[in-house]
Amino acid sequence: EIVFSLTTGTLPYGTDLNLVPSITYVGKSLNPDSGIEQTFSEGNEELYTVFGEDDSEKEYNVIVNVAPSYAKEIMAFVFLQSNNPGLPTDIAGVISGTTIDITVPSGTDTSSLVPTVSITGASISPGNNVPRNFTDGTGVIYTVTAYDDSTIDYTVTVYEPPLPGNSGALSFSGITSDSVTVQWTKG
Repeated sequence: EIVFSLTTGTLPYGTDLNLVPSITYVGKSLNPDSGIEQTFSEGNEELYTVFGEDDSEKEYNVIVNVAPSYAKEIMAFVFLQSNNPGLPTDIAGVISGTTIDITVPSGTDTSSLVPTVSITGASISPGNNVPRNFTDGTGVIYTVTAYDDSTIDYTVTVYEPPLPGNSGALSFSGITSDSVTVQWTKG
């Protein structure tokens, strides 16, 4: 009689599948041997054969699975100057929970900015390095999908401060030959 026992289960996400299984069996031998490194492929069968004392054989297919990742987070949201020639420098967003606020210089064309987004997870939609319309003050939803297909939404809002003179009033008074008094009233 051949008795073969394997502890099966799902390995944590990111586990290196070059494994050294420790296998308990009753019989004359096992092929491949217990304690020898094996390279497993997720979800694929690996054949183990137990040889009994009476030279009988029993084959077992072992399947190694890796748990899906639940991680889904935007780690960084940046408008790189190299992808956005209208910007004077790289500009990073401020991430707070699922809200990302980013302020660009006055006069920036926000209708087609290209963000570079770093995430943990499987994917992001809209995609990374894809031009988007970030019209001032209008939030754009980005959805991060984890390897387990769960999702989280982030709202990205781009702010562009007004150019001087576009709101408010500028007045001159006290004009003399030696001085000018300038007053800016914010509107």
